[in-house]
Amino acid sequence: MFLANGGPLRGRLRVDLPTELARSVVVPALPQLMAAHPELQLELSSTDRRVDLVQEGFDCVIRFGPITDETMIARPLGKLRMTNAASPAYLERYGVPHTLEDLLSQGHQMVHYTLTLGARHAGWQYPDGDGYAWLPLPSAMQ
Repeated sequence: MFLANGGPLRGRLRVDLPTELARSVVVPALPQLMAAHPELQLELSSTDRRVDLVQEGFDCVIRFGPITDETMIARPLGKLRMTNAASPAYLERYGVPHTLEDLLSQGHQMVHYTLTLGARHAGWQYPDGDGYAWLPLPSAMQ
């Protein structure tokens, strides 16, 4: 599939990647990629769930976050910055949080996004050193 001499790519490549990455980065670049490599048979799927590369027959996947399966070969492709966002109307209603404690004491609302429902209680994830820490909502700690 990949040639040492830098020639065109050919063959079948099955890839799974996060939905937002597919929508905003990969799909817009597909026409140029396919024009440059007409012998490439690219099969893309996009899901935010963890897939089983072997069982589902993927050649590679792209994922955000820590490596969860140490039996797979993984290489970092880059870093992304996580951001919590709010509208001006929301901030006017609940206040602008300046600390993690403000998220709790000012009664901030959140959308709890998880790959698997029930896998983790609602809370805020934030950068902490080389990884991420978790601040659970008080109702989630009961």
